[in-house]
Amino acid sequence: MKRRFRLSVLFILPCLALVGCSSTPTEEGPQRSAVHWPFPSDDRPLDFVTDPIDEYLLIFSRWEGTPYRLGGASEKGIDCSAFVQILHSELSSPVALPRTTRDQVLEGEKVSYKQRQAGDLVFFKTSRSVRHVGILIDKDHFIHASTSKGVTMTRLDNPYWRKRFWQIRRIS
Repeated sequence: MKRRFRLSVLFILPCLALVGCSSTPTEEGPQRSAVHWPFPSDDRPLDFVTDPIDEYLLIFSRWEGTPYRLGGASEKGIDCSAFVQILHSELSSPVALPRTTRDQVLEGEKVSYKQRQAGDLVFFKTSRSVRHVGILIDKDHFIHASTSKGVTMTRLDNPYWRKRFWQIRRIS
């Protein structure tokens, strides 16, 4: 039930803002923490969200659907490494990530696939010389700026990405 609920939130939050409706939780998507969704109506600031996964999803909801643009770093278009860099900076991470995937893959420590966890960077080799990066939001899903879908959430076991998986790095 918690799994479906998290994915629902990504689609329900924008609708709530537009039409003021509510929905029942469903069972797909990443695991949720104890934060209550939709947000309480007492106008508390978003700093009450303490689970990093929830923070990732809040930021993701603002960027979702932003088109991919090589070298881009704005709402008009963004590439994968800029999305990861911005996400880390918006989370007030003490680690400032470099701008390019080539440099980001040198940060932190490499971890095994079995040791992966939310917040780890996941890297792919999409061609002989092209690399791609995203951020795990749980063991099964990552968010990234896709060349075909823009900023999106994808399953790690998606056949396209599974075939191109390279490594996972943990930024302390």
